[in-house]
Amino acid sequence: MTVRVKLIGSFRGLSGNDELELKLKESSSIREVLKIVVEQAPGLERALFDSKCEKPKTNTLILVNGKEIGVLDNFETIVEDGDKITLVPVVHGG
Repeated sequence: MTVRVKLIGSFRGLSGNDELELKLKESSSIREVLKIVVEQAPGLERALFDSKCEKPKTNTLILVNGKEIGVLDNFETIVEDGDKITLVPVVHGG
């Protein structure tokens, strides 16, 4: 199956792309999608994963077909053929 990953803001610069097309196995989760994104765009690894525990960071807004994964099944959300995933960096300031 194929999904498209749209990269917003600083993720474009880190990856060198504004969109990736990924070939996935059936029943892939967002967690697995993020690992494949990093394989195709290694510059995103530090932005998407905590190097100490190798878990996805929570500083990224992740949308699947316009819905935030927090209202779905978080990182265990299963994607389907043709889904559009959007990764938006969240910047905190004070």
